[in-house]
Amino acid sequence: MKRKIWIVVVFMLAWLGFLLTSVPASLMVRHLPLPPMVKLEGVSGTLWQGEVARLQYASESVTRLRWDLNGWSLLRFAPELAVRFGERDGLNGQGVVGWGGAVFGRDLTLNAPAPWLLSRLPMRLPFPVTATGQLQLKLDEFSQGKPWCDSLYGNLYWYDAEADTPAGKLKLGDPELKLTCLDSRLVAELKQGSEAVQVLGKLELQANRQYLFQGSLKPGPELPDQMKQGLPYLGQPDSQGRFPLRYQGRI
Repeated sequence: MKRKIWIVVVFMLAWLGFLLTSVPASLMVRHLPLPPMVKLEGVSGTLWQGEVARLQYASESVTRLRWDLNGWSLLRFAPELAVRFGERDGLNGQGVVGWGGAVFGRDLTLNAPAPWLLSRLPMRLPFPVTATGQLQLKLDEFSQGKPWCDSLYGNLYWYDAEADTPAGKLKLGDPELKLTCLDSRLVAELKQGSEAVQVLGKLELQANRQYLFQGSLKPGPELPDQMKQGLPYLGQPDSQGRFPLRYQGRI
């Protein structure tokens, strides 16, 4: 008897899920408790599979946000969406996101021009910088925690990186950040090397929004002369010619 009741319950849940996913997405959006800063334009399709022509959050926006709902995830009460968004020459990405008591994601890829990210850094740089190149964020796994993360495994790549500063142009090669989560702290390990400069270090973002970066800088033969003149301000180099780096503050 109990088995029959369980089968009926599962069937009813599946049927209810089918009805929900068949409702037009444009109708569902009208009843969503969206924050005032979020605006959706050009909603089409269904909850099961659909598209938003433009999603705007405050001053930021993404285009062509498309999703596919994993129906089996509804039975696990942890809905998952396979999402894709953006244009090829601008901000774009794809991956799987969901909710299981907290936001999670896997196999996530985000591509963006370097100037896009530089203009959105939470901390001000001490001098004007113009950046070129392409950024790619790849997250194998992410789950939200307090305050930043519960788990995180990924990398941030900067291809064909170059920075134009008042002291000259700086070719950076292809810097890489390894991203992890340690006791809810966001940790990023930097590895960068070119004929101009080599920088290694670790950045930690604490629960109180304090950040700390510690590392080293080793000048190369193509480092602009004006930048070489400023190296003594970093301190004394070690036996391998590496200057210490330490920056801390609050975002």
